[in-house]
Amino acid sequence: MTVSTFDLDRQTEPLVLTCEKCDTSVQLLGDQTAVDTDMIKADWEAEHRHCGDSPELKHWDAMSQAIPHTQFGLEQQIGPRPSWSDPSNDKVGGLIPSYGSSTARTHLSLHNGLPTGDTYTPAYVSVCARLRSTVNGGPVVGMTTHKYYDGEWLRRGTALTPDEARHHAALLVAAADLAESEIGGSC
Repeated sequence: MTVSTFDLDRQTEPLVLTCEKCDTSVQLLGDQTAVDTDMIKADWEAEHRHCGDSPELKHWDAMSQAIPHTQFGLEQQIGPRPSWSDPSNDKVGGLIPSYGSSTARTHLSLHNGLPTGDTYTPAYVSVCARLRSTVNGGPVVGMTTHKYYDGEWLRRGTALTPDEARHHAALLVAAADLAESEIGGSC
């Protein structure tokens, strides 16, 4: 595109805009300021940015602009926030957005933690309640192990339905009872 320019502070000569792609030109008469000229040029460039494009590309641009690009908050995706949720533990975006409760932790004494000077951060399991959309499982219990290995924290998590979490908890209690059954008390 070529633009004939004159004194941009106050332009009294005609402004001629030409699009080389479609060979269209326009001449603007009158008294335009530099701001007017810049706005007119920007509008002209926007109007002619697809000149010379293939019909397929023009069709694609029209189709892609017709798709609504709407953002939904968690309430639109999941539903009302439960009273137990902690907004700082929400998962927004990603594959499975959810509301999350505060997180409870329990130490894993048989796994590596992070020593830093005089302190030590032990490995741990974190557990929280989550509410996902019904399509993604509804209410779940999230459980993640956090272990320090080779200079970094390794995190492995899973989500359980409430029934699976209760069954898992019962299995852990039964296994703990079995492990201690023949030694007479806590290990």
